[in-house]
Amino acid sequence: MKKNKVINPDLVDRVVGKDISLSRYYQAIPSILLFQIVTKLILSLSVGFLSYIIELIVADSGVIALTNMDLPYLFRSWQGICVLLLGLIVVTLYTIFDINAMILISDNVLHRKKQSIWTIVKKTFSSLKLMMHPSCLLILLYVVLIAPLTFSLVGVELTESFYIPDFIQSVIDKNAYMSIPYYTFLIAMGVAGFFYVLSFQFMILRQVNIAQAMKLSRLTMKKYWRNFIKRYGLFFLKWVLFVTVVIILLFVIPSALLTHVKDNSSTRFWAIFVGSQINLVMEFLKLIFTPFQIMELNRIYESYTSEDEGDYVLPERSWHLPFWIVVAVAYGIIFLGSYIGQQDEVFDYLFPQKTPSDIVAHRAGGSMANENTILGLEAAIKKGVYGAEIDIQRTKDGQYIVYHDDYLDRLCDVDKMPSELTMAECKKLRVKDTFNLDGKSTELATFEEMLDGSKDRIHLFIELKGATADSQMVEDAYQMIKERDMIDQVTVISLKYNLIEEMETKHPEIRTGYLCFISLGDVANLKCDDLLLEDEMATSSVISAAHEHNKKVYIWTVNTEDTLKSRMIDESDGVITDEVRQALAIYKQLNKRDDLNRVLDTMLFDLK
Repeated sequence: MKKNKVINPDLVDRVVGKDISLSRYYQAIPSILLFQIVTKLILSLSVGFLSYIIELIVADSGVIALTNMDLPYLFRSWQGICVLLLGLIVVTLYTIFDINAMILISDNVLHRKKQSIWTIVKKTFSSLKLMMHPSCLLILLYVVLIAPLTFSLVGVELTESFYIPDFIQSVIDKNAYMSIPYYTFLIAMGVAGFFYVLSFQFMILRQVNIAQAMKLSRLTMKKYWRNFIKRYGLFFLKWVLFVTVVIILLFVIPSALLTHVKDNSSTRFWAIFVGSQINLVMEFLKLIFTPFQIMELNRIYESYTSEDEGDYVLPERSWHLPFWIVVAVAYGIIFLGSYIGQQDEVFDYLFPQKTPSDIVAHRAGGSMANENTILGLEAAIKKGVYGAEIDIQRTKDGQYIVYHDDYLDRLCDVDKMPSELTMAECKKLRVKDTFNLDGKSTELATFEEMLDGSKDRIHLFIELKGATADSQMVEDAYQMIKERDMIDQVTVISLKYNLIEEMETKHPEIRTGYLCFISLGDVANLKCDDLLLEDEMATSSVISAAHEHNKKVYIWTVNTEDTLKSRMIDESDGVITDEVRQALAIYKQLNKRDDLNRVLDTMLFDLK
């Protein structure tokens, strides 16, 4: 292929490069998979080594794990700064392997350059010098943090793991003053990402630094944006249609046929087979989607920057025998697993009929009533859920009310903190019902009222909350719980690990739980009885490690149907939710499933 010429922004509009059907891309799958396996292995080893170094640094700092409590520590100690720098290196490695390497691999496949894997790896590392520019920090920030939220056109594996936690997203969505700027920002970032989508192609294939590449991408996309939307849109539409057909053929139709099978053993066998097959195929499609996407972007880039149309010589027949052997072995394993899995004891172990998940109403009654009020508590008790979570804060005169926010304005129309008012003043306030249009306001609840209302009726999760959450609150809460003989009916929780540690040290007889949404290190070994984890943090490995330390794991705040269902199926011990009614309905439905749905639910929802 001829060397690309420097782009001329004044070049007349043209559309070059014939579209290649997806079937032509499929012919390159064996080559792509080989490159993927090697580069992912190198990436895993590199990141694993860096992660080990980070763990050593964390251990040297004298703490068991760095969590959300320790965020300031990252910026005021040498260990914290080292962790941040190593984290930046990890992000850079992910970027160069998931984007830079894939661009080189796709170029190699598209043009049959027959470069070895190690040549590709060497070129990938050499691309680092092109990223040595301040603009690279902006690119990394976008790729890792912004791209997942704006559906970036360039798929990067790392970015799929970044998220806005549910408890933050719910706050944003419920507040117009926050949601409008937030979604406006995402739209703006999406537009910016669109114009810089070819930056990595320019950097890697043109061998210019990242700043120049960004400029060239912007000029190119400004000129050809209509054509880009048409071509990439067509590619994406073909992919969606293909995946839809695969799901229908391998999952929808077989599942429908299985509903008519009467024999129990046959149903179990084929349910496991179908579920395993669709999981395997979907993971395979996820693995090849990014390379296909990069190949399409490479082709589009070349059509905009080359005077010729490019010479794409994808192999006509590249599905070698080893690939088919791997496929045959995979299906053999699925068949054997299905045969073993249909046995009664194995089946009940892998796909249990009953879900042991505890349902905990968030802020007393979730969306059933006013937040953190007796009305909410009574609603939770009436529904028969396992627990109710509340937040306590200290008033000006040293007493305790139940309230979540730092200021009282959102629910009580008073722009003051609880600590600025006496109990008498707090009791004059009314708490609005923000969940139900016809809901009436009610008075603020005291901690004592919540304890008395819950005794012998429901388990109470008591969060030590806000600026007044300190050693005095730890001691006061304990004494009030002990006076009512409720030691075994409550769990004291907090985002402040030092308070949980203090409660564990002074009063080990009371159950404690640490609220955590960020962690680095051995979080399962923290000094507490339970872990209350944000959804994305609660991976199978974290849950298993917690159980090995005899800790329960509760997931918060879980409000979507899919997440509620997946968490009731997996190994976590309970969910904290605003959507109590929905959670109870899902719980009831899960405990009435037939064998087919037991298998499919576990395989399709228990994915973490």
